[in-house]
Amino acid sequence: MKERITGVIVKLVVGGAPCLFVMLGADGAVHRMGTGAPGNTELDHHVGMAPEPLFKTFMGRISEELFAHAGRYRMQGAAGARCELVVLFRRDDGGTVAFQFEYGSESEGPPEDVLDLVEAATSVTEPWWASRKVAP
Repeated sequence: MKERITGVIVKLVVGGAPCLFVMLGADGAVHRMGTGAPGNTELDHHVGMAPEPLFKTFMGRISEELFAHAGRYRMQGAAGARCELVVLFRRDDGGTVAFQFEYGSESEGPPEDVLDLVEAATSVTEPWWASRKVAP
């Protein structure tokens, strides 16, 4: 499956507020908003092309086994702020592989490898995103 992926979107909303949006394409396209931390104020959305192979680097950190989690999950016994994590992988045939997790900020969330995916999306795009921020 991994070799058929041409793009990814990672979106995290906590307590109804957007916390993170990352889009990476095999063509070099990059979109990024937020840090992923609840209450972050860095909500400027930056869009562009990356000269570095960010998508390839990101996909290198994703395991084939991750795709077994595809589907929609609502965690029982959610406590704290409502969290929604959506991950969409675009395939080369135009189809998608989707993940959606609804959980509470103070309770069990997505599996560890899905959380690793979110961390990979933020860390891979961090230098690119930081270079686009306007100093106050």
